[in-house]
Amino acid sequence: MLGPAHVDVVPVQSVKHANGAEDFPGWTHPPFSGAYEDGHIFGRGSVDMLNIVATQAVAFVSIVRQKIPLQGTLLFCAVSDEEAKGAYGVGWFLQHPELSKVFAADYTVTEVGGATLPDRHGRPTKNYMMASGEKGSVTVTITAKGKSGHGSLPANADNALIRMSNIVQRIANYEPPTVVTPEWISFVNALDISTVKKWLLTSATTLPFIRKQLLSAKNPLGPLADASTKLTMSPNHLTGTVKSNVIPGTASVEIDCRLLPGMDLEYVKQQIRAAVGEEIYTDHAHYDIEFGEYMPASRSDPNNPFWRAIEKSC
Repeated sequence: MLGPAHVDVVPVQSVKHANGAEDFPGWTHPPFSGAYEDGHIFGRGSVDMLNIVATQAVAFVSIVRQKIPLQGTLLFCAVSDEEAKGAYGVGWFLQHPELSKVFAADYTVTEVGGATLPDRHGRPTKNYMMASGEKGSVTVTITAKGKSGHGSLPANADNALIRMSNIVQRIANYEPPTVVTPEWISFVNALDISTVKKWLLTSATTLPFIRKQLLSAKNPLGPLADASTKLTMSPNHLTGTVKSNVIPGTASVEIDCRLLPGMDLEYVKQQIRAAVGEEIYTDHAHYDIEFGEYMPASRSDPNNPFWRAIEKSC
């Protein structure tokens, strides 16, 4: 099956001015314009993952129109709601057995793949990425509790935002244990690099240092190594007061945690506890820590005819 691919996208951060104008920081073109310039399409979702949706749809239609003979049944499936955990997309399919039966498949092809890993100069290579697993996720919400007050008398309050800034910094500075998975080893072994470099990238002892060096050098492999060999904890959504002269009595941060295959919710709890510190984790008078919906990581065995056919085609 081609898919399930998703057609929804994440929101866009904007700045609205008093004159009614609206700016989109970081965007050279309006994010929903789909502008085409110099061989590139600019727009929210053009990479995640409307490019793959369009490619699969065109390929599917082309096969049908050209009446290309197939040895089995080819399906195409596109859904919404993936960016919000998929309850109304794939989740809805799974709740309706008659539809689940229609879209049952031996193999599925979805994001991410097909892109090449650039070299250290940003140039494309012949190293094509294929994923045989997907990291799991859980959103951790930490709420700091203080005492609200007026901004003109900060000493008369307990600013929860200041308490929260300490939490965010601790999360950002924490380095979870390095975990070398079979998927990461296979990925590194497929790279066109020396045997010594492969060893450095797959040793749990040397990898943390190499990872930092790659990130410092802005090597494209750095972010991949960072995300593929440890639990990531990214504090992305911070909420507090809605007015500049009001000292917040509470402030919350949502932390996007992504788990490798083999990690579970208990592991995330252990790492959050280690990151914020025992004194904060157990201080229920000033901090609440909630663990949201947990989605475990998944992996597929690449030792199958379909995977080998893709490798051969590359």
